[in-house]
Amino acid sequence: MLSELAAFITALSLRVRVRDSYQSSLWNVYNNAYKNNRTDIRDAVEKLEKKFECCGVNNSEDYKNINYTIPASCYKNEDMSTEPFGTGCADAIIDWIWDEMPIVGGIIGAVLMMEIFGVISSFSLASAIFHYSYAKSHVKFQFD
Repeated sequence: MLSELAAFITALSLRVRVRDSYQSSLWNVYNNAYKNNRTDIRDAVEKLEKKFECCGVNNSEDYKNINYTIPASCYKNEDMSTEPFGTGCADAIIDWIWDEMPIVGGIIGAVLMMEIFGVISSFSLASAIFHYSYAKSHVKFQFD
């Protein structure tokens, strides 16, 4: 139980490291998708950009850095008449994860409370069994 609690607190406290690690990993995915012309990965990236309304890893400049035109998935309208999304996908996804963190924290808290209840119940049961068996072995009957 303590290790679960420690892992949760560590994950919350290392938020910046998690963001940096995720950002570098996502950059590798983008490079693989566009530099190596992997259409399957590129399609997944473009779906991600549409869903989270983001563009590139950091912003739309990432496409210029790899000499690729900004795809239609970076725009609100398919005709590309607007500005591309200003948020990078790394920040958008991490922000979504952190927005969902209260739900995750609530679930972890509920699991910890059930575990604590189980430990307290098992100690209470063990104590009751011990006292019952101790009292039974030390009962003396007196007959008149």
